[in-house]
Parts: sequence; C-alpha cells; structure tokens
Amino acid sequence: MEKSMVYLLLSSCFLAYLHSYCYQNAVFTIMQPLVEIKKNGTMALFELTPLKKREFIFSMLLLRTIYTLIWVIILIGILLMLGTIQISQLFLFFVVVLFGMFMVFTFGILLSTFFNSVEVAGAWGGFIIVFIYIFSGHGGMLPNVKGFMKTVSQFNPFTYLNQALQQVVFKDITIAFPLYVNMLIVIGAGLIFIIVSVKTFKWKLEV
Repeated sequence: MEKSMVYLLLSSCFLAYLHSYCYQNAVFTIMQPLVEIKKNGTMALFELTPLKKREFIFSMLLLRTIYTLIWVIILIGILLMLGTIQISQLFLFFVVVLFGMFMVFTFGILLSTFFNSVEVAGAWGGFIIVFIYIFSGHGGMLPNVKGFMKTVSQFNPFTYLNQALQQVVFKDITIAFPLYVNMLIVIGAGLIFIIVSVKTFKWKLEV
C-alpha cells in the first residue's frame, strides 16, 4: 500500500512538473524571445527574405518541441526505473505529450503577437502561467470545486490536456470525458491558436 502511494505521488509530481515546464517554455523561451527580437528589429530582417510567417512559426514549434522532448525522454527514463510508468503506456503518452506541446507552444506564439514590451510580456507571462496552472485541475482540484472556478476550468483547454495525461498515467482515474474527447479539444485549441497566430503575427512592431 505504501509503495503504491509513493508511485502515485511520484507520477503526480512528474505530471505537475511536465505541465509547469511546458508552460514556462511557452512563455519564457517562445513568447518573450519573439517579443525581444521583434522589438530590437532582428525579426524585421526576415521580411526581406522569402521566409513566410507560417514557415517561421512552424520552425519555432519544431525546435521547441525537439528540445522539450529530450527532457521528457530523460524524465520518462527515470520514471521507468522507478516503476511509476510502464512501457505499454509510452506510445500513448508520447502522442498525448506531442499534441499537448503543440497546443501549449502555439499558445506561446499567439501571446507574443499581443505584446511590444519584453518586460510587460514577462510580467503577464508569469501571471498567465499561474492562472493556467491553477485553473487546469492540477492535484485533483477540478472535481472538487464549484461555481466560478469550475466554470473557468471547464472553458480552459489546458484542463483537458491535464486530464488526458492523467488518463494515460493513472489507469483507474475517473474523468468526465473519454481520452479521445479530451484530445480532440486539445488538438482543436492548438489549431485555433496557430491559425490566429499566423493571422496576427507581425515581423516588426506597429508604431
């Protein structure tokens, strides 16, 4: 009994860290750097090349996803050694993580289109991370809240990413929607984020 509780705690901590790490990447290694190179004029040089906005955005997504996957693989290796995740769960876990990163990182790119100041972007980014983290049901919060908080959580697409990951890792967990519904919401939100990002993305600051 104690051993299973330790595994449960380790798995919960791993998921919490994974979410936090991806959110921080979205804000501080995607959103802020994009605002910075837009502010200092570096990004404006891309406008003189044949590079299209959507190509630039997809390259950002690809690079950040590869970098993050390296850390995910290292963490999964540790969890496999500890016995908190099974080999049979890995394929589905990677699929959910990949689509999750697609949604989270496109959200970071979308945020970069609304800020012209690195300092303001950083301040708002920190607030957004905390808001998303709290209102995405971490630590089993969502089933236990009512009223405003529950309503916000239900309209937060990151809630469904959290639930999808929990469904993969914890076999006996009770979630309102099946895994495929949660994943459809995650993928749909990611597509909306990237479509809006391409439309609103600018190579330089608007005066």
